[in-house]
Amino acid sequence: KIAEKEGVVQRQSYKRVSKQLLRDAYFGHHPRRKKKARMARKKLRTIGKRVLRELERKLPSTILKGYEEVFKIYLKALTQERTTKDKIYSLHEPQVACIAKGKSGKAYEFGTKVAVVRGRKTGIITSVKRFSGNPHDSRTLEESLSQSERVRKSVGGTRPTKATTDRGFKGIKEVEGTAILLPTKKEKTRYGQQVSRLRFRARAAIETCISHLKRNHSLGLNFLKGVDGDIHNALLAGIGYNLKMRFNQLKKQFILWLELVLRIFLAKYNFQSQKSAF
Repeated sequence: KIAEKEGVVQRQSYKRVSKQLLRDAYFGHHPRRKKKARMARKKLRTIGKRVLRELERKLPSTILKGYEEVFKIYLKALTQERTTKDKIYSLHEPQVACIAKGKSGKAYEFGTKVAVVRGRKTGIITSVKRFSGNPHDSRTLEESLSQSERVRKSVGGTRPTKATTDRGFKGIKEVEGTAILLPTKKEKTRYGQQVSRLRFRARAAIETCISHLKRNHSLGLNFLKGVDGDIHNALLAGIGYNLKMRFNQLKKQFILWLELVLRIFLAKYNFQSQKSAF
């Protein structure tokens, strides 16, 4: 595509050859196809490097400067191995990372990590933070709680003194004055056990919150481009969730007000009908 756009005449485009090699590379885990798939992948890598070197030679230096970042991504994708760090999984979204889900149905997921902070009593999302790569969950707490503090202080609130997390955040006990609570510690008193049980039951509500964000507020599939698109998509998903909660509260208040008006009207109508019958 770059050669056609810039008017570069290639020795060979390898369109038909690469299509057949791509078919041969499928299902390489099968014992009968393993050798053929390995050779097809090796040949595809050789063709890719050959075409890339040809473009670098034939493109003028002024035009080549505009493709430097793109060619770096292509070369990294062609030369990366299994043990390479920060692999390229997508050419149009190179910031995408491989995140291990640990589930039998979906072992891995490709995207960016987003941390969500939610009020335990209010249910309002106070922080939606996007992180590059695949950092450990405990390393996302500092920035997430700082963002939550800024949002809470803007409406007259304070920084949370306790944050309830799951076992994935093991390894950190306190972040800038906020105690990190995990469901591993056993309370000694019966009252402490009851409070802890209620607290961690309330924490489990964030799982349904994340599910709503993914399914109803476009957090699961992002159509915006680049890192800025990831950040904006996450923030807009949190704003949409909070707005929906507020609209539901207004809806309940309106229904209660409407019921009260109807009861007053019906009571008045019944009184007048009884008076006329008398």
